[in-house]
Amino acid sequence: MPSNDDKLEKAKFFLNIAQSSDSTLRESYKSLMDKARTTIAIDSTLVPIVTGLGYYILSNERYSWIFWFILVSLSLFFIAFIIGIWLYRPIESFYVNPKVIVQSYRKNSLWYITAKTAATWMDIVIQKSKVIESKEKWLKIMLFFIGIGLFILMLAFIAFGINFFYPNVFSSNS
Repeated sequence: MPSNDDKLEKAKFFLNIAQSSDSTLRESYKSLMDKARTTIAIDSTLVPIVTGLGYYILSNERYSWIFWFILVSLSLFFIAFIIGIWLYRPIESFYVNPKVIVQSYRKNSLWYITAKTAATWMDIVIQKSKVIESKEKWLKIMLFFIGIGLFILMLAFIAFGINFFYPNVFSSNS
């Protein structure tokens, strides 16, 4: 049977793992939110550029059919923007409440309190990791929408270039 000192050392070891994991998750979350912020900034830059392009195209009847490419691309950028803003929604705060620990375990031994704190902290780390994984998934979806929007925009430019050099390719008069 392990001694109380062994139990305490083991509990401290687990507490240290929980603290290290929590610290790593905080850095991951910060990095993820920086990526989301950068992606929102890129998306926010694309929207007015594509809107201006759409306005120009609508002013020229010869290329008005390209507007549909622009409209779909803009729609995808707006969806990505909405997802990005949604990533910044408030999330539930997870933490070890010292008041609860003191009130609940003040009559227990130090190794027991340390073990309970470590277990609670690890549960919190698991909950935080689930939040981060969810936000990562939504960031990937956001990037997917931007990527598809850029692809459609590229198709519009290719079609525009073909129509510019070969005017009868896309016209109904051919």
